[in-house]
Amino acid sequence: RARGGPVFEVSPAGATLDDASVVINAPVFVAGEIRGYVWISIVYELARQSRILIEDDIRVDYLLLNRDGTTLRTGNGQPTAPFFIDDNGGISRLFARSGTTFLADSNSGERRLYAVSPFISDTTIVVGSMPFDRDLSSLGVGSHLLTLVFPVLMWVAGIAVALFGLHRLVTRHVFDLRRAMRSFAGGERRDVILTFDDPPEEFLELQDSYNDLVQRLASAEEKADEDLQEKTMLLREVHHRVKNNLQLIASIMNMHGRIAQTPEARRLLGQLQRRVRGLATVHRTLDSTTRRVAIDSRTLIEQLLRDLVPPASADDMGIALSADAIEVALGHDQAIALSMLVAEAISNAVTYAGAPEGEQPAIHVVFAETATGDLMFSVENTVAPDPAPGSDFSSTGIGYRLIQAFVAQLEGTQTTEHTDTMYRFEVRFPSVAFDPDAT
Repeated sequence: RARGGPVFEVSPAGATLDDASVVINAPVFVAGEIRGYVWISIVYELARQSRILIEDDIRVDYLLLNRDGTTLRTGNGQPTAPFFIDDNGGISRLFARSGTTFLADSNSGERRLYAVSPFISDTTIVVGSMPFDRDLSSLGVGSHLLTLVFPVLMWVAGIAVALFGLHRLVTRHVFDLRRAMRSFAGGERRDVILTFDDPPEEFLELQDSYNDLVQRLASAEEKADEDLQEKTMLLREVHHRVKNNLQLIASIMNMHGRIAQTPEARRLLGQLQRRVRGLATVHRTLDSTTRRVAIDSRTLIEQLLRDLVPPASADDMGIALSADAIEVALGHDQAIALSMLVAEAISNAVTYAGAPEGEQPAIHVVFAETATGDLMFSVENTVAPDPAPGSDFSSTGIGYRLIQAFVAQLEGTQTTEHTDTMYRFEVRFPSVAFDPDAT
């Protein structure tokens, strides 16, 4: 045959060989002229060994077709294919579907899935087919699981890689930053420089910004501490000088009192001296308190008692003194008003304290917090059964008027109780929380 390309044909049994075979004819050209043909014949029995099998004898049927519509090979090794497509378009339509898959009915009316692919150039195609209702259930439960293993493994591997990358690039640096911030917030100032391990560019910029910030804050805190120390030193120096000046004034008053000619003059100078010494006690307390601008109420009251209550002498039993005071941080204004009130009240108690013959006079001082949250100061002293003339604490005296002024400054209320053997003075005033910024 004078054709320009290879030809695939089926040779029935006995035509050329004893068994049915596939015959391939290919022309041989020399200088553009046909000089002969190459003829190859493949027995079906030999080709049967190359059939496509799937697990458990589940077979995908196939056949080879040429453009003449001749069946060259079938999956069952027979010249005919019962699954062949019922295609009204003929062989040309199958060649047009080369490279595609589709659903169609076979000659027997069975619904099947078909796949068409070119086999040799555009002269031969292979058509594969399997029943449409055949699915992976025919492969067993294990095969179902096998189909899920690889996607699941890929998903797990993807998650693992993502987590590793997230930890490597982000999480570990965030943890280092959090530890550094907690350490700095907790007061650590010796090693505040943050150094990431092989960070990306963004975290490198964050590292530089954080280090610059903490260095600025550390420098600002150091400067603030230096300023506070300088302020504290200056305040203590001021209180020390004021205390010295007030003590000097009290000493001058004491000298004038000793040379005063009349008892009235000595009494007035003594009262004024006690008031000045009470004011000096406030500044002495501030001078002796380290790095604080608040005044402790207990320290203030105990210091005033030591200064204002005279010790016992050789010919006098003196005054039995007892005190019960709590610690409260007082601001300057409240501390000064309270110290002047305490000084005036104790001075009056010392002046008017008495006792029956052979007994010791007593003064009891209390500074406590009430159930309502207010502060309470009281002075109680014993009195003689028959007080000497002029020993009565009159509401017309200057001491009483000063006490009223100090109580008003504290925004408090006062009460008194007087019996034949005791006199008690009490003041209640609101507690003002100490504010360092207000001093």
